[in-house]
Amino acid sequence: MGPFCQVPFWSNSDDRTQCTSPAHAVDPEKLLNMPLINSPDWEILYSDRTRYTYRDLSKRINRLANGLRNLGINPGDTVAVFDYDSSRYLECFFAIPMMGAILQTVNGRLCAEQILYTTNPAEAKVTIINSDFFPILENIRDKLQNATAPATYRRGKLLTTRSILIII
Repeated sequence: MGPFCQVPFWSNSDDRTQCTSPAHAVDPEKLLNMPLINSPDWEILYSDRTRYTYRDLSKRINRLANGLRNLGINPGDTVAVFDYDSSRYLECFFAIPMMGAILQTVNGRLCAEQILYTTNPAEAKVTIINSDFFPILENIRDKLQNATAPATYRRGKLLTTRSILIII
């Protein structure tokens, strides 16, 4: 067994023992704090498309986290993110766990049944979705748990306050 968990990932055991070494867990806040302290004005080039400083990234992360809090997301709640590897996903990667919520990444390459299989048990209170994936969501919407009217998230600002966020 490795140093992180008591039960290896390939085990067929029903023992769902948690990791015993939380010091080795990835903490997004710690990942972000070092460049914020040492080089807040260094520029980030994300996916060769988006440029901003660590300071600006931190502001966007905080803006998203505050918007999610305003929607009623609390520590322990699940937020599903249905997006490509994008600067918006990067912001979600930090904002959601830093506020104590659970980040669930939805894989757009899965078929509709597999998306339902992975999303419904998670009972996400909010789904942040890239508009490219909206047709998939519309096709399975009646089978999704907790689905209500869409809201819009644009350039780091929440425009309405419903359960599903569309990133455009």
